[in-house]
Amino acid sequence: MSTCCVCHCPLRADEADRYCCHPCQRRIDDNLAALPGLYAELTAGLAPGAGGNGPRVSGSRSAPVPVRLEALSLIADGGVVSTVEAWVVDWADRGYATPSSGGRLAHRLDHAVGTLRFNLDAATRQHPAIEEFAKEIGHVRRVCTAHAGLQPSAQLTAICPCGGTLRFSFDAAEAGCRDCGDRYEHCRLIELARQTGGIAA
Repeated sequence: MSTCCVCHCPLRADEADRYCCHPCQRRIDDNLAALPGLYAELTAGLAPGAGGNGPRVSGSRSAPVPVRLEALSLIADGGVVSTVEAWVVDWADRGYATPSSGGRLAHRLDHAVGTLRFNLDAATRQHPAIEEFAKEIGHVRRVCTAHAGLQPSAQLTAICPCGGTLRFSFDAAEAGCRDCGDRYEHCRLIELARQTGGIAA
């Protein structure tokens, strides 16, 4: 591989045996690590108005408002947990993961996420579908974030010294320029964004 299959930036010399670069691996790991917390947020906020501080009203003659079906579909069997577990099964078939033996959905998700994170480095070197995995886990995180009512990380732009455009999220540890292949750590990305108008100083 000469380029990362996820971000399509050139791979460094120490990444020659990998399908994806180290920054993309960290992004995948961050997305995986966020899922149990998002799952808990979705579960806690399942009913409309859950956690609200308004006055309680008793004696209402109207039917109770149903639970939020979109969130329910995410936390039910067949939702987030099944999506993540499907990758565990796929990785287990290749010899570097162990499927869960069952239990409550939240525990199954914890196990699946832990297994995938533990074996992520091996997968980035050996699994030809790591791009598909990265996209699906990123999508799951975005959908869960939206339905939990949380704000996604801000997307920023900066101009690389070569003239190319850098696009990255505010919490990105590193990002690369698609034009010249240079990579920048978080602090330098923020500095470039401020210099080139991509973020307020």
